[in-house]
Amino acid sequence: MQLGAIYTPDKFDIMGYCDNTWASEYTYAGILQYLRSGVIPTATIASAAPQPVLLISGSLSNGTLSVDPVFSIQSTPTARRAAGRFVVEGLSADGRVLFSQRFDGSSVGDLDPAARTFAIAVPYDASVSGAVASISVRDASGGSRPALLTRAGVYSGTPGGVSLRVDADPQLLVRASGTSQFTVTWNSSRYPSVVVRNTRTHRVLGIGRNGEMSIGVASLAGLELLLSNGVSSTTQPLAITGAP
Repeated sequence: MQLGAIYTPDKFDIMGYCDNTWASEYTYAGILQYLRSGVIPTATIASAAPQPVLLISGSLSNGTLSVDPVFSIQSTPTARRAAGRFVVEGLSADGRVLFSQRFDGSSVGDLDPAARTFAIAVPYDASVSGAVASISVRDASGGSRPALLTRAGVYSGTPGGVSLRVDADPQLLVRASGTSQFTVTWNSSRYPSVVVRNTRTHRVLGIGRNGEMSIGVASLAGLELLLSNGVSSTTQPLAITGAP
């Protein structure tokens, strides 16, 4: 659609409830992706100070539980619950439980009543407690199979367990692709998802997968890239590294 154009009443892209009027598939999928992105943790404790957390998000739909790539940032932790439908656990390379937390997902309007989405901020400092090798989420009600996330990348065996090689890591390339437009490419086999955000406000400007994304900004100054390896993430400032 053109900006500033006037359209007749039979053109809709906002969900309504008076008739059989729905948002376009594009907008609905975009909203669902945003809910699953883990950008906004829910049910946080207002008085808690920001600390190292893992943003863990996902969904339960049609009986299938899925978890999105996890990001490690400084944020306010989600309030802990003594009970909850779901349980998330972080495991070390040798199978030790590094953290465990229960939570309830949120229902999704106009979808299967059993469907749930979730985005929680779990307190965890890898520099103190060690690297997380895998993250599992299970439905305590037994309604679906557990979902398991592991670190993406090339693994090699060591006497102490499994370690991750970091050669040619992360193969990040940022190119100007037009006026106020940049294209970012990276090693998606090592980092399945990335987030671009403002370093001062922490506002998220884009979420990308599949090794390539475009962002519309006038300048890369003050922007950073969070690269998720599946169970945690690293941060890198954005700067032009190649010509178009």
